[in-house]
Amino acid sequence: MRKIEVRPDSDGTPRICLNGQEIFQFGPLDQGYWPDGILTPPSDEAMAYDLEYLKKANINMIRVHIKTHPDRWYYHADRLGILVWQDMICMPKYGQTVTPEASEQWLKEFHGMIDWLYNHPSVTQWIVFNEAWGQHDTERITENIMAYDTTRIVTCASGWNDAPAGDVIDIHDYSFYPRSLPDWKLGGTRASVIGEAGGTNLAVAGHTWYSEKNLPANGGKNGHDSYRQKASFSFTTEGGRHTYSTAGEFEEAYSRYIRTLRWLRAAGGCNATVHTQITDVEHELNGFMTYDRKVSKIPVEKLGEINSALYDKIQVDTVLRWSGRCTEDTGSTFRISGTGGTFCIGIFGTRDCEIYINGELFRKAKIGAGGNEPSYSFYEFFPEDMHLLKKGKNRISIKLLPAKAEGTFVKFSVLKTED
Repeated sequence: MRKIEVRPDSDGTPRICLNGQEIFQFGPLDQGYWPDGILTPPSDEAMAYDLEYLKKANINMIRVHIKTHPDRWYYHADRLGILVWQDMICMPKYGQTVTPEASEQWLKEFHGMIDWLYNHPSVTQWIVFNEAWGQHDTERITENIMAYDTTRIVTCASGWNDAPAGDVIDIHDYSFYPRSLPDWKLGGTRASVIGEAGGTNLAVAGHTWYSEKNLPANGGKNGHDSYRQKASFSFTTEGGRHTYSTAGEFEEAYSRYIRTLRWLRAAGGCNATVHTQITDVEHELNGFMTYDRKVSKIPVEKLGEINSALYDKIQVDTVLRWSGRCTEDTGSTFRISGTGGTFCIGIFGTRDCEIYINGELFRKAKIGAGGNEPSYSFYEFFPEDMHLLKKGKNRISIKLLPAKAEGTFVKFSVLKTED
């Protein structure tokens, strides 16, 4: 009924293809919680509602995270044509000693899950491990799953401890300007995806799990006071997950975030992004919807309009070619005939840096989290940034920030699209 595979495009970049056609996948992380059932959906209608909401929001994929749903949920995904990435349920997150007997039983249960879900065409991807939770014998187990089910693609590890195995290289990045990581371990043959990203917060009064009338038991520590509306974000300085105080802030920022993903797809080799998450979950307030499903933080029709920008790959023109490998502060000049179109700075490397345009700070970029594996990130000029550019000659300067590891570097470019 469908074919899912990874194969190179005309430039040699690995791309996920559905029925022979390149497809960019975008959708939420789904931890599968409901306030009136916890991990058990309250009804068939409730399961259908979530997936129908995604369809209206122009979303084509969902990652089922560290659980499975009832069979009817997958039926609705089949019916609606939403692609499903299915995690294997991991062993305990901390302090796990994986014995040979435990590993054998876990793999047996993995095979059982595959057998159960095999005839659901919506399921297109198996995720073996998540963020090192109970991770062991990664290459052996990934190869086992690839052999057990040859009709789907396989991720060896979503985030953290990648291994040279599987069809996909998966990075987790909750920066506002996330990175895409090429495949360095298997010769550039695996498709690059962002397995978790976004996570931006908006508390909707009257629709939060905790409130002044239902205070968290820990007194609001460790982020459990997130039900209190507040704003903490910057588009200039990368500071991690954003928190917004109004729906307007949330919508504007989300639109800019989606525009960044367009560059990652077109110029950074990214094939998919999993956005955290479909709904708020108790103290986590980073959903498309509130936990009770009564409020879409962006009206679903508007959300669909914003998301539509992802699916037509933009055509990218190079204004300034990628620089050489820079290990100290550097810069270059470039010329533009005018400020029409959309401009972007591309960064590739392993070092955090500050980007200056004509002497003014444009972005403080955080790209060093990938260690010694270079990654791509892109920084579009938003309306308030356009005053930095001028017709004719411009200068870009890169200031490298302190690094713990030796051998870190960056490359940079200036790009443009008319799309």
